[in-house]
Amino acid sequence: MYNKETTEMMLQAVESAGKTAKSADAEYERGARKIQSMASQQIQLGVGTAVSKASRIADLVRKTNDDLYATLQMLVGLIDSQCRPLLDQDPDPSAIRRVKDMIKHLNDESKIKTDFTASVNDVSRGKVVAVSYRPTIENQMIEKFWETVYQNHPERIASEKAERDREKEEKKKKEADAKAANEACEKEFEGELAKWSVKRDEILAKRSAEVEKELSLMKTERQADIEARYEESVKKANKGKIFNENNIKHHEKALATLSAIHFLKRKDHREKLDYARQGLAQMEAAVEEAEMLHKKECEGLSAWVESKRAELAEKTRERYPIPKKPRKTTYYTDPQKLVDELAQGAIYEEMEPGKKYTPEDLMELVPMLADMTRARVLGHLRMMIGVDIERIEEDRTVYFRLLES
Repeated sequence: MYNKETTEMMLQAVESAGKTAKSADAEYERGARKIQSMASQQIQLGVGTAVSKASRIADLVRKTNDDLYATLQMLVGLIDSQCRPLLDQDPDPSAIRRVKDMIKHLNDESKIKTDFTASVNDVSRGKVVAVSYRPTIENQMIEKFWETVYQNHPERIASEKAERDREKEEKKKKEADAKAANEACEKEFEGELAKWSVKRDEILAKRSAEVEKELSLMKTERQADIEARYEESVKKANKGKIFNENNIKHHEKALATLSAIHFLKRKDHREKLDYARQGLAQMEAAVEEAEMLHKKECEGLSAWVESKRAELAEKTRERYPIPKKPRKTTYYTDPQKLVDELAQGAIYEEMEPGKKYTPEDLMELVPMLADMTRARVLGHLRMMIGVDIERIEEDRTVYFRLLES
């Protein structure tokens, strides 16, 4: 039986070193961002500060790399000094392996190589700083020591097999737990979805009734307008028709009573008679035109009404929004799938029914997306299309909106 206390001390030393290394790596990243910011600024040549600015950047590159290297190499010696004395106290081989792996990781991360180059007017001036680090001989020997201790441990093979078996059991347990959780979520989701479906159908019916009512009113008003214009056109044409028919009768009667000696009067009446006949023909044509227009507008009334349906549907959609559809939560054992599910769930939670969002809107609205690129956010949105959201395009701008079905 292995010494549990000794094993725990070794594991704590590894965990502590891991946290310190992670903190050092974060500090290194901050330094790298600062260097990038300074290097991207324009340095005016011919100004006295140009050389000092370039020198400060070079110094910062060295210091940033020196600090990370020193921390990582210090941790190698620290873990070794904490754990080597415990080897005689029968620790678990898995703890020895963890120490070995951590020391190897720290030495590998200590192999730093950075070249900092400069250019003037887009012409390269070569390397300003070139740093290359390797683990110290002492720390390489420490790594080799722990590798040898672990490889020569009599229980190594049995320990590795036990570790693999334990990992398999843990994986099976995670999968079983995820399956049970998904089954419970599925049952809860079905209940919530049924309630939501009833509410959605009520709102859709209300929308439909509102649209049909509005369309009916619009159709009645349109029909009345068509009839009023038709009646006005026919009335006006008939009035002109009667006027011209009376003139025709008058001039025909006058011509019948005038003798040939009244040449000028007969000429005047004939001219007026011709003018009245032309006017009568125009009024008859106006009646036919009014009838044709009336027929065309009546035949196109249904199509005109249908053309207004989409506009009214959009208005009622805004007036009577459907509550957000319940979203089924899926538990994954795969870390990447789990991250994707969390991101998509966060997007869904922040979106409001009926409202349209651009990817940039969501990146500002959803905290989890703040550090993601636009391409990554679009990737999540594409996976949600047809399931949770829909894609719409207006004025060459892409929007996303919650689905209502």
